[in-house]
Amino acid sequence: MAFFNEFPFTRTYDSDLGWLIEQVKKLINQMIAMMEWKTMTDDEIKEINARIAELQKILADIEAGNLPELYLKALENWLNEHFVDYVGNIVKMVMFGLTTDGYFVAAIPYTWQFITFDTIMDIKSKFYGHLVLQW
Repeated sequence: MAFFNEFPFTRTYDSDLGWLIEQVKKLINQMIAMMEWKTMTDDEIKEINARIAELQKILADIEAGNLPELYLKALENWLNEHFVDYVGNIVKMVMFGLTTDGYFVAAIPYTWQFITFDTIMDIKSKFYGHLVLQW
């Protein structure tokens, strides 16, 4: 059996040319789509680079101490809402002292408002004059 009998070639020249033209059209359409995608991607990269440059300028301004008004207002709002709790979590000590007129005073963190400071005033108690913390 000859080679051409095993794999018969049934297409005519016109059919092969039509198939070739279809393949070239498909490739051209794919190339056009790829070029449009590349253009879109280039535009997106330019936009991202512009945003990065803007953020770098803002960071440089912040490092130089020139905070934009928007950030100052946001920082002020955050401090007003959270600073007392933040410091209260850090500061966990009480400072004791005397006022100018001789009264004993304790400066306590705001987060300790649930604690009542008192002094035992019963002369018969062995703890007379001691400070008592109640909660």
